[in-house]
Amino acid sequence: MAQAKLYPILDVDYSATRGIDIFALVRFWLDFPEYIKFIQLRGKSTSLQEYKQIYKNLIKENPNLKIIVNDHWEFASEVSAFGIHLGKEDFAGLRESELTRFCQIPCLKGTSSHSLEDIRNLDLKIWDYTGLGPMFPTTTKVSGYTTLGPEILKKAISISNIRIVPIGGISVQNFPQVLLSDQILPASIGAFSEKKDFIKIMQVLIEKQNSLEK
Repeated sequence: MAQAKLYPILDVDYSATRGIDIFALVRFWLDFPEYIKFIQLRGKSTSLQEYKQIYKNLIKENPNLKIIVNDHWEFASEVSAFGIHLGKEDFAGLRESELTRFCQIPCLKGTSSHSLEDIRNLDLKIWDYTGLGPMFPTTTKVSGYTTLGPEILKKAISISNIRIVPIGGISVQNFPQVLLSDQILPASIGAFSEKKDFIKIMQVLIEKQNSLEK
């Protein structure tokens, strides 16, 4: 995870409403192996059966693709997925027996945080990274949480012992504001799914990287 620079979220619903071919999009992302090491597969309105089929088709087409499964942790365990993302609320809803099974799954595990208090309360024995957001106003995901902004992100970096994944409302315009540390891993649905925006974001990232190397 330390080498990844960007964390694309393949959102089935978002792609469907915009006519985006998810398989072509993944092939596009895989053209940037230095920056993208894995993706997350998200399908909030997708049935579990359909989700499983999409996952299997993605792996069939791209055998080396590393996928973080959103929500469906039992399925992730069945297929030995690279990782699982389980949000704060869903994790809190696990029964004791489920919690035990979840913690025993040998894979990368990520959750979500919406405040500095959430980050302080994370169990570092369980989590490898935490999403933090929404960073900026967003319409891609309605969460009801307060927009945090770069200042909270700075504080989060200073107190966190795991990697921070800023998410929510990230765009070409505000992307530079989240490039604060090697400890962060920017994630996005919209900005990374639109190829023109993604190319511009890559340019910003490369320029930032080059400036740090001088």
